[in-house]
Amino acid sequence: MLFSTAGQAHIFLVTVALGAAMGLVHDGVELIYLLFPARALRWLLESLFFALCVYAAFSVLLRVNAGELRAYTVLGMGVGWCLYLLSLGQLFRKIAAFLGSLPKRLRKNRITGQFFR
Repeated sequence: MLFSTAGQAHIFLVTVALGAAMGLVHDGVELIYLLFPARALRWLLESLFFALCVYAAFSVLLRVNAGELRAYTVLGMGVGWCLYLLSLGQLFRKIAAFLGSLPKRLRKNRITGQFFR
């Protein structure tokens, strides 16, 4: 039996990109948490995020890998997520922290007349 590795690098790179995209979407969901800190909204958004990730993973694997779930595809998604967290994720979290503190700063501005301190 022959084992072909011809397309595995392409599939791995696609799943790495998918993992990075999942990390970006999760940071977007966390930004919504900061702006609207309702517990029920958090459960709803986490459920929708999980459903979106499952749908995205299976549709990408169906398109790229004929629906086969392999260990390197799951590893690729994990590597992509970690690469996102170590690179763009840190920048996005700083921006999200600033945007999350913005309503508090706006309230302070109305009271004291000062915005950036």
